[in-house]
Amino acid sequence: MEDMDIIISRACEMCGVGVTEFLSPCRRRNLVVIREILTAYLHDERGMGWCELSRLFNRHHATIIHCYKSYHNDILDKDFKRKAETIINSLSL
Repeated sequence: MEDMDIIISRACEMCGVGVTEFLSPCRRRNLVVIREILTAYLHDERGMGWCELSRLFNRHHATIIHCYKSYHNDILDKDFKRKAETIINSLSL
């Protein structure tokens, strides 16, 4: 789990958001974007399941699935895609 804490911390730092704020129930767009990107990255690249992600993000598993689907819709936007690639590339190092 320590590895996941580092990933979350790094993504939050890149986006200028605190980890506490990231894990809060707040639904501001900037937080939602980070959650979408991390959900897709951790599910696709790290093989985490929905229940694992829901515990990590303190969300219901259905919310995590919705977040994942939203990511795949939002990735069609070139600005969102650029931001996602930047964050994911920094996490892959």
